[in-house]
Amino acid sequence: MFTRATCLGVGLLAGTIIFAAAKPAAAQFRVHRSVGARQYTHGSVYSYWPYHRYGHPYYGYRSYYPTYGAYVSGGDPYAGYLRGSANVINAQGQYLINSQQAYLLKENVRSAQMDNRRKAYDEYFYERATTPTLNDERLRSEQEELRRSLTNPPDTEIWAGKSLNDLLINLQQMQARNFTGPQVALNPGTLQQINVTVRGVGNAGLLKDTGQMKWPLALRTLEPREDTAKVREQLATLLGTAKEQARVGQVDADVIAELQRSVNRIEWMLKEVVATTSFSDYTAAKRYLRELDAAIKVLKDPNADKYVNGTYAAQGRTVRELVAHMTQNGLRFAPAVAGEEGAYAALFHAMLQYRLGTGSMMTTSAPGESRTR
Repeated sequence: MFTRATCLGVGLLAGTIIFAAAKPAAAQFRVHRSVGARQYTHGSVYSYWPYHRYGHPYYGYRSYYPTYGAYVSGGDPYAGYLRGSANVINAQGQYLINSQQAYLLKENVRSAQMDNRRKAYDEYFYERATTPTLNDERLRSEQEELRRSLTNPPDTEIWAGKSLNDLLINLQQMQARNFTGPQVALNPGTLQQINVTVRGVGNAGLLKDTGQMKWPLALRTLEPREDTAKVREQLATLLGTAKEQARVGQVDADVIAELQRSVNRIEWMLKEVVATTSFSDYTAAKRYLRELDAAIKVLKDPNADKYVNGTYAAQGRTVRELVAHMTQNGLRFAPAVAGEEGAYAALFHAMLQYRLGTGSMMTTSAPGESRTR
């Protein structure tokens, strides 16, 4: 009987014999690689393995092992190296292409920026050419104001002197071009009630009153009456003194200061009774106090004497002479004081008649021709 050791030895011997016999057969299908050439052991693969197109039995299919499949199917052993070199060359070419494309994109961006700057430059000149200038706006405003004054303006604008000044400026421009209108006579009594000013400084309307001051009802009945009567008396005295001083020179500063304090005092007293005073009476009183303030401003002016002695006054027998006098002395119409509204309305209609006559002469004149009467 064989022992266990004997069986083990026999098995090892048989395995060794089988391994030795199988080794030469397996060597027939092994592929050896060497530098510069491809070698085969025991003949060609094609003569021993008919299924070389589908892969090697020891190395698998070509789809999973492309390198080994190339060798088994007769491919070039340097294909991997050549593919790597081709990839390097391809990458270099792609890099050059990308570089040129980036440069082209950069130039396109610069071109777009130049186009934007050119468009902005053109837009600036377009806006500058079409945007009205300050002078254009001023002329347009003057034309609008003149049209308003020529088409039945509100009475308040006539009494404030605005409509008269709009017509005056337009008539001065026409006279500068030698256009004149028909002879429109003016009433001297009307002109005496017209107030003028220089540079818009104050209003000398109350300084023309040679008699007693015409206090409105709310100031004549202002409580306490005894105190307000004293203030009114003081104001009348100080105003007369200031007018006398203005005729011969400048008004004393103390007189002007006392005048201002008296006006402020009576204005404060009026505010105390605003709840018990009607709206119309309170408005008339406030207007009179504003006229007093405007008269004090005239007395402060270095040319106060010209307001008092009549140098700065509306003068002229006709509208044409009035416009010429206002132009020579640089005068403008000041607002009307209480009681002068009728004179302002009469003067406005006279100036409007003259302006319409001048406009009709301008339309019938030949281009470039002026007509003087």
